[in-house]
Amino acid sequence: MRFLRRKSGLDPVTWLPDGWFIINDRKGPSTNQKAPDLPECIYPKWTRDDFDEETLNVNWEIVRNPARGSYSLTERPGYFRIWTRDGQLNEIRAKNTLVRREQELSYIASTKLDFYPTKNGEQAGLTCYYSTATYARFSLCYEEGRKLQLVINRNHGEELMAEVADIREQEIYLKVVVEKLTRKFYYSYDGEDWILAGVLENCIYLCDEGVPDDPKRHTGTLVGIYANNGGCGSRIPADFDFFEYIDE
Repeated sequence: MRFLRRKSGLDPVTWLPDGWFIINDRKGPSTNQKAPDLPECIYPKWTRDDFDEETLNVNWEIVRNPARGSYSLTERPGYFRIWTRDGQLNEIRAKNTLVRREQELSYIASTKLDFYPTKNGEQAGLTCYYSTATYARFSLCYEEGRKLQLVINRNHGEELMAEVADIREQEIYLKVVVEKLTRKFYYSYDGEDWILAGVLENCIYLCDEGVPDDPKRHTGTLVGIYANNGGCGSRIPADFDFFEYIDE
């Protein structure tokens, strides 16, 4: 049995005129430290991004180093545009994945997507993401037609869990409702009337201890949006109007 021990410490930081800093007056890590007398600062919980700014909110994370030129907040103002590119979610080279931390065991995440795939493999949508080995994706895609697919990876390759065919050629809302280990995926054409597309009953594989044959797990689960071309080599835009995360 392997144990992983992690420790945290707090030491004062002094910023220098050249923009660099020193920690604890160059004395090294302290055993004991006196906390500064600072006023309490409570930040409001971040729940929604309408992509109205020209830079990403600091709460977002991009899986691996961002691929410059593959996304934009300015090409279509008010939307986060992701250009499809090579690299699927189960590949290290996949970079078009924008995620935030799960902070509750139960929450609702939703987005509005404007995307018009025409080649097999092109896909964009929501993902509940742990790593290249384990994730769930709920995507608008083209597979011999315009469809929604719910796909999972439990460290043994992708598995198609549900599919909805003949999706209209218009903007579409996607939503995941997380209730502990259960995740329900919905879609809507107007953001009011929601249709259940598929249910994942036991998502234990999306946690640190969920996959015994994948020992390097300590990052925690994320949720967000993504786009790629599924290997067909195309480059088309997937425009996300907003992303919302609400705890239950």
